[in-house]
Formats: sequence, structure tokens, C-alpha cells
Amino acid sequence: MGSRKNYNVKNDFAMKFKTPASRRKLCKDYIKHIESGLSDECFPECDPQTLKKYVELYPKDFDTDLMIKSRRMRRLFWEEMGLRGSNGKIKGFNAKSWEFNMKNRFKEWRDKHEIEHSGEMTFKTLPQLIKEMNEEDKKKKKE
Repeated sequence: MGSRKNYNVKNDFAMKFKTPASRRKLCKDYIKHIESGLSDECFPECDPQTLKKYVELYPKDFDTDLMIKSRRMRRLFWEEMGLRGSNGKIKGFNAKSWEFNMKNRFKEWRDKHEIEHSGEMTFKTLPQLIKEMNEEDKKKKKE
């Protein structure tokens, strides 16, 4: 039996896309998938976290500018569908269903926007607020 000294040094057994050519094909397939209006989550080749990992590990094999553009094209796909549908160019177009899809797909379309807050939040009772306001009024009168 030969030496195991150089045996799979990179430990890439689990790597599905081992060659630059296979990674470039992955990128091309991803772009085509996204531009057709589909989500990252239903990309059949790999999940979004795996794709992100490959992009980080092999940046030369992924045209990130085209990947970003494909996400804009996905948005364009859905917005153009809405325009065509609302102009009567899509038979049986359901505007309510399309709107529901847009609200779930794009955060800017949502009725309710989540706001993150970092730091401290202090809540005061009405009597505390009145007391503070009275104290501020007293300070102003002294000045």
C-alpha cells in the first residue's frame, strides 16, 4: 500500500463541485434559474448556503456581478408580469394572487415592515412622565 502522505490533503470528499469548470457551470445554471423568476431556495443544484460557501472559497469561478444582476432580473421578471397582467395581456391574470406573491417574495412590497432595534429601551409609566415633565417645567421657570 502506498503512502497516505498526500492523500486528499484538502479533505474535499464532500465537495460536489470540485473543478473550476463545474463551478463555472454552477454559476451559469444559478444565473439562468434566478433570471427566470425562481427563488434561491428552489435552486436544484445546491442550497443557498452551499452556493455562498463556493462563492467565498472560489471567487474566480463565480461572476458575482452577473449573479447580482440576475437577482435584479428576477425582480424585473415579476414586475413585468404584473404590468402585463394588469394591462390585460395575460389571460386569467389574478392580480390579488400576484400581489400576494410579491409581498412574500420582496420585503419592500410587504404591508408590515420589521424594524430592528439595538440598544436599550426604557418604558415609563404615565405618572413617571408627568413627574419628569413637571420637573422640566420647574427648571425652565428658574432659568
